[in-house]
This record gives sequence, structure tokens and C-alpha cells, in this order.
Amino acid sequence: MRKRGSWRFANPVQSAPSAEAQNLWKYRLVVWAILTVGVGSVVTIILWILRMGRVDLGAALGITFATIVFLSLHPRFGWRTKAVVLVADLTLIGLYFPSLVGVRYTALAIASSGIIITAAFFGRRPAFLLILFDTLILIFYAYGSSTGLIHPPELMLPGESVIMSWLRTTIVFVTISSMLSLMISGLVDKLEATVEHLRQVSELSGYNELKYRRLIDFAPEAIVVFDLELRKFVDANPLAEKLFGYEREELLQLGPVELSPELQENGRRSVDVAQEQLSRAAAGEVAVFEWLHKNRDGDVIPCEVRLLLLPEKNSVRIRGSITDIRERRKAQALIQSLALYDNLTGLPNRKLFHDRLQHAIATSERDFKYNALYFIDVDNFKNINDATGHASGDYFLTVVAERLAGCLRETDTLARWGGDEFVVIAENISSSLSDAGRKAELLGEQMLAAVNVPVANPYAQGQNYQSSVSIGITLMYGHIHTPEELLKRADIALYEAKQAGKNRLRYFDIEMQKSVEDRLRLEADLRRAVAERQFTLHYQPQWNASGKICGAEILLRWQHPTRGLISPSEFIAIAEETGDILEIGKWVIAEACARLNAWRSEPGFRELNLAVNVSPRQYRDAGFVDYVRSATRETGIDASRLIFELTESLMLENVAETVQKMESIRDLGIQFSIDDFGTGYSSLTYLKSLPLSELKIDQTFVQEITTDKNNATLIRTIIGMAQNLNLKVLAEGVETKEQLEALREMGCEAYQGYYFSRPLPPDEFEALAGKAS
Repeated sequence: MRKRGSWRFANPVQSAPSAEAQNLWKYRLVVWAILTVGVGSVVTIILWILRMGRVDLGAALGITFATIVFLSLHPRFGWRTKAVVLVADLTLIGLYFPSLVGVRYTALAIASSGIIITAAFFGRRPAFLLILFDTLILIFYAYGSSTGLIHPPELMLPGESVIMSWLRTTIVFVTISSMLSLMISGLVDKLEATVEHLRQVSELSGYNELKYRRLIDFAPEAIVVFDLELRKFVDANPLAEKLFGYEREELLQLGPVELSPELQENGRRSVDVAQEQLSRAAAGEVAVFEWLHKNRDGDVIPCEVRLLLLPEKNSVRIRGSITDIRERRKAQALIQSLALYDNLTGLPNRKLFHDRLQHAIATSERDFKYNALYFIDVDNFKNINDATGHASGDYFLTVVAERLAGCLRETDTLARWGGDEFVVIAENISSSLSDAGRKAELLGEQMLAAVNVPVANPYAQGQNYQSSVSIGITLMYGHIHTPEELLKRADIALYEAKQAGKNRLRYFDIEMQKSVEDRLRLEADLRRAVAERQFTLHYQPQWNASGKICGAEILLRWQHPTRGLISPSEFIAIAEETGDILEIGKWVIAEACARLNAWRSEPGFRELNLAVNVSPRQYRDAGFVDYVRSATRETGIDASRLIFELTESLMLENVAETVQKMESIRDLGIQFSIDDFGTGYSSLTYLKSLPLSELKIDQTFVQEITTDKNNATLIRTIIGMAQNLNLKVLAEGVETKEQLEALREMGCEAYQGYYFSRPLPPDEFEALAGKAS
């Protein structure tokens, strides 16, 4: 039995054969010629002896030559030796006997046969050399006959001399011999050329066969050749043996159906599908398809098959190239998994979820039942990442995914939307709207409770995650809403849950959507307002105890192109979230510096202060101090006339950094005031440590100063504390004369409010300030 993988095909292109093997036809032909001449020689010698009655010189020579010729038949002598002996025999006999009576032309015929054999076996050049040799002998005979040296028989024509008789004989001999030599040598050349061509064709065919075999045997896929008439394989390469587990001889007894399961992946019988594909290939089509093969052990192997009709004259054969695609399918499955599933949690990703949502909508339409869509966001997930690292955060997300999945049915879908967001589809929860709402809420509460359970952090011993999620819910019924609209509604409900304090769920309603849409519209308008400078400044006059204007608080107004003047309370918080407050704040400071610069040359205005509200985000900006320094130096103002109003909450955030930044700004000459003092977490500690110049009493205390003794006591305490700390005090929101008198009695130094004036445009403020001065 041949070993698997060994070389099985003999190389048809062998080393060059020997000269004897190449000229086998010559060997055989000369043997038969020797046998013929030998038999003829024996018969002639016998007849000669009988005629002469004795063994004379001629008989003796004949016996000698015949013996030599027969001895050359020995296998040790090649065709050349045999041919030389035969030609020598014929030449010697043919040149000896012309001198004998009555056999001149017979002898010359024998000599001519020697020349013909020479032409046939050795070529025309040796034949013509032999003709030349024979001619010289005959000329010698002519000379000898004319001089009496020899006495040949008289074969002269009437009136012809002896020498002319021999010359005529010689010319006839040379002409006939030359003609025959040319013809025979030409035929032999043609025969040898044909044989050489056939040999070359044979070698080329063998070489092509070798190339074909190597291409087949070393091909990167399994290859079989199937004969449609025989209904079995007629060839197979080593990879086909390896794929199917059979030896080549065993494969050649089988067909494709024997190497296939009964049914293919599409549920059709293998025999039917195989017949269709083979018919396609037999019709000249290159059939490429996937096929389930079965190996010797019964394992089913998915393969890609390519069928090609082979150019055969007497049969219909089809070559099948078979590629094992198990690894390809694994790679495809991995790619599909990466494309449709989240790598961290293994949940469906956004793309697959969209498909599931479409299916859920169709199912709801068909079954007339409500589905619920949940949008889930992990609360404060950034804190987990920042405090414990991203590895801990990733682990926590996998735990959240497991806990959410534990609350769902097999028919429900949980997907990771991205980051720390998840989405859930609960299908067919009820055919009743009220019952669907109740069940959807119950499921949402289960998910909230599941996530709220502490989780041990494997990356920090003894540390537990304590987190929660916020959930937005919307119900869906049939194709009333598009998938995009449903997701938008659930996201809006999630936003409301976040705004309501997190760790809770909210249902979507139309008012939510209106609120969110209004906010989004306002954000877009705000970005346009920043780019187009749609803002204006109003000045809230500030009065001192002497009844004179001592300054103003700059208040921002948005001059909306369609909505008119918009109060800061409607857009400042949004600008703070979006970051637009940074550009707005720079513009306000630049305008304040420009106004103070303009007032420097006005006697009634050069002593006025301008107070600017600085938002927390603006203050924490890394470039805030540099910008303020640049603005004050470029305008050349007296920076002590510029007051920055800060909130108490900002003071409490990173006190050390706040103090350092305040010190840098105060070095420029700018003063600081605490806005709305008393409404935050007021602390004597930070009042003592911060470089402040002023406290502003919040208007909520001022408005009840005459009606609420506690408020009056509180204001009196604030004023006294400020005086002890050498801080100025300004009361805002003064609206009545009684409030003003009460504040004066308590020692308050400055005031602002509607009792004095509403916020005014710059021109009106300057007019009022000029009049008051």
C-alpha cells in the first residue's frame, strides 16, 4: 500500500534514451537485411559449388563473407557494426565478381545494394564516398581490361572499345547508385525528422502532464475529476484524500453523493442538488456554490465547490475544486458578532437593536398588543471611572447588563446603546393600555431595584459599587410611531428622570417632548446669538447712603430677533451647560472695560464702579485670569472700578484654587463681591480667608425686612459682621421707602432696586447718573 503523501505518478520525462534505443528501427532493419543477404549468400554459394563442381576461390570467399555476416548477428554488436559488416560484404562481393564471366551487372547490383544500405543507415555522405570508392575500382577494371591485366567477359556493343564498355557500365552504376542514395537518404532524413518531432511532442506532452499533475497535487484546495458517464471520480489529489479521509484508490470508486449527507443546508436532497450543479458544469457554466460534504468519519464539512468542464474528446469530465470553509465561517461568525454584538457585555449593539425594534413593531401590529421601550442610563458612571479606573467601570457595566437581563423574559431584548446606556424592548406585555402601563412600570421598578444592590469591586479589595440607573419608558403599539420617534420619546423620558434626581423612572408624555424641543431650539438660537452678538447690556444703578449713584451692576439681556428681549434667567443656565457662557462672559467683561475707559474723561462718571457677574464655569476656565489681565491692560482702566460678583457655591469648590485665582485677579486692582449672600452655605472661615471687598445681601431678605423680625435680625447680623471684617455691604432688591430706611438704620452703605430705578440701557443710565451727580 502506498504511503499517504508519497509521490505516486512516474515522471513521464525521463533521462535521454540511449543511441541504440533511439535507433531501434535501424537495428531491427539491419538484422533482417543480414538474414536476407545471408540466406541468399548461402543459396548462391551452394549453386556456385554445384556449377563449378568444387570449392574454388569464389566459393571460398563467399563462405568467408557469409560467415562474417552471420557472426555480426551476435547481440553484442550494435546496428552500426552489423551495417558496416553487411555493407562491406556486399561491396566486396559486388566489386570482386564483375571481373568474372557473365555476372558483371549482377555483381554491380550487389554493390549498389551496399550503397543503398549505407545511404539508409549512415546518410548520403558515406554513401557517396562508397560510390567514389566503387567507381575507382571499376575504372581500375577498365584500365586493366584495356591493358590486358585482367580478362573480363566481352560485354561491348558493336564498334565499342573495351575501355568504353567499362566506362559506360561505370556511368550507369554511378548514376543509378547516386539517385537511389539521394532518394533513400532523403526518405530516411524525413523519417528521422518525423520521429524526432514525435519524440519532442511526446516529451512536451509528458512535460505538460507533469505540470498538470504538479498543479493538481500541489494545489491549495482539494481537487477531484468526475466522469459523468462512469458516475465516479477518475482522479483526486492528496488534499482530497486528506479532506475526505480516503485513499486515492478508494476515492476513485466513489462519487459526490457518497461523500455528502442526505440533505443540504437548504433542506434539499444532496442527489438532486448535485445533479443540477453537474448539469450546469456540463453545459459549460462555471458552477460555484457552497456544499456540505461528509468525510470518512461521518463529520459534515461545509465547503465551497467550483465545477469546471474539462476539454475531453471522448468523455465528459468535470473538475471539482473543493475548499474547506469551516475557518472562513468561523471568521464570518466572528465578524458578524463584532458587527452586531457589544464586545464588552456580549449584548446586541445598536445596529442589531434597530432590527429587533423593527421586528417588535411588526409583532405588535400583528398581535394587537402593546410593547414597552426602555432607555436606561447609569447614574454618575463617570465618577466610577474616575475614582476606580476604567477596568472597574467596565466590570460594573457587565454587572449592570447581567442584572438587567435577569429581570427580562427570553422574548425581551436588552442591548447596549453605547457608553453607560442600555435599551430594552419588552414585547407583548398586554392588549390593554392601562394594564400595559402598569406592567411596564413594574418591570422598570424591578430593574431599578436590581441595579441598586451593591457590587463588590474585584479591582479594589473591600470596595463596593453603589450606583443606580435612571429609566425612561414609552409604550408602542403597531406602526403608529417610527423606531426613531420611539427612541426619541424614551430618551426624553430618561432626561426627565435625570432632571428629577436620578435613580427613578419616568413615562414619556407630550409635554416632556415640548419642553425638550423648546430647550433644543433655545440652545440652537443661543449658539447663533453668540456668533451674531445678539446681546445687550442693561445697567442696574447702585446708590450710596448719601443718595448718589456710586455704580451699577451690569445685567445681560438677549435681544432675540423674533422673541424680543429675553431675561438671563431663561438662558444663562443653558449657556453654562453648553459652554457658550465663556464667549458671552468675555464679551461682557470687554464691554465693561470699554465703558469704564469711556468714563475716565467724564468728571461725573470716573468714580463710578461697574459690577459684573462671573459664572462658575467662566471663573474655572483656565484662561480666565489671562483674559481679564489682557482686557484691563489694553483699555488702561482703573481696575479698582471693576467688581466681579461671585456666588457662595463657587467659593466652596476647591477653596485653595479659588483663593489663588482671586489673589491673581486682585493684584490687577479688581474687587470681589459675594452675590446673594446669605442664601448659600455662608461661613466665617471663607469670609476671613477670601480677598473680598463687598457683600451683597440677597433680595429675599430685604423684601421682608419690615415684616419678618428674623430677616431683620439676620440682615443686622450680616451688616455688623461685614463692618467687623472691613467689608462694604450692598442690599439688592430695595423696592420701598420703608425697606430703605430700615437698611439705613442698620448701617447699610449701598443699595439697588426698583425703588431707585429699573435696569436701564447704557444711554439712559448715563443720563440718570449725570442728573444724580
